[in-house]
Amino acid sequence: MLGPRLRAYENGYIASSTSPGHQRLLELARVAGVSRAFTLSVKLDLYSLLRSSRGQDGVDGLTARDIATRLGLRADAGFRGVTDWLDLLVSIGLLNRTGGTYTNTFTNSDAAVEDDSDARAATTSPVLYSNTKEADIYLAKQSLEYMGGHAVLYHDRCGHASRLECN
Repeated sequence: MLGPRLRAYENGYIASSTSPGHQRLLELARVAGVSRAFTLSVKLDLYSLLRSSRGQDGVDGLTARDIATRLGLRADAGFRGVTDWLDLLVSIGLLNRTGGTYTNTFTNSDAAVEDDSDARAATTSPVLYSNTKEADIYLAKQSLEYMGGHAVLYHDRCGHASRLECN
């Protein structure tokens, strides 16, 4: 019998609670993923790549496919890993994301629209990723204030804890 706060799932049991302790532990679990994504971005020198590509071809930023190709990451169509990783870095304020496809659909039941193409306005531009000012100053190796090495050092030192896991 499961307690009132546990729900059965195919691969185990997940507790659901709004208690502060439960929420704090969930946040700790999320932080590990964010930390890994951040450290990977520094190890792969993403910020230096984006800084050095600034203004090339009159464009500020690179597409996810360009980033994947230049960093030697998986870049095949349909694979979202690189885009998800970059979007996570956007969400924590290290990258800017611009462009994309936006569609406005106008609906008016009182007006008859003969041609559907007139009712929709779409603009398409590639999604580009670029450094935020903070990342450009502290995480691009070209900067005199580069401190990315500290992040990698902390990660590598703390990484020894993973050797405690049983196989």
